[in-house]
Amino acid sequence: MEKRKIKFESKKDGFTLIELLVSLTILGIMFMYGLLNMVVLGTGYLITVKHAKNANYLLTKYAEILLNIEYNNFYLEDDGDPADLNDLVNPDYYFPGIERIEGVNYNIAWNISENADRTKKRIKIYVIWKERGEEKRASRVIEKWKK
Repeated sequence: MEKRKIKFESKKDGFTLIELLVSLTILGIMFMYGLLNMVVLGTGYLITVKHAKNANYLLTKYAEILLNIEYNNFYLEDDGDPADLNDLVNPDYYFPGIERIEGVNYNIAWNISENADRTKKRIKIYVIWKERGEEKRASRVIEKWKK
């Protein structure tokens, strides 16, 4: 019997197992990087929404307080500047760090403007806090009428 030699011919038609594993590893790393970025951004947005919700709660709380006190109360005295509703450099009333919710200090301020016949006061309430080193604020304007 005659022995025949078998020759293996190499064809380069496909990918080797090593090439497939390397490409899958690279794709997996890219996917995990994208997923990590989504988690980090999503967490940042959740924190921003939580702070805005707390600020809205405080705006409502102080609006109710100011609407329910007497018209001539000390905390509703106007400083005489009718155009100062947007002045946060020298607000009529400022209470730094008066509210603390979930580890965040919220400053409360408001400005008052009274009409000429002294029957109506416009009050702009501000809630100010720090988020990632940047000052954030929310505001609301209410009107109080003399009874």
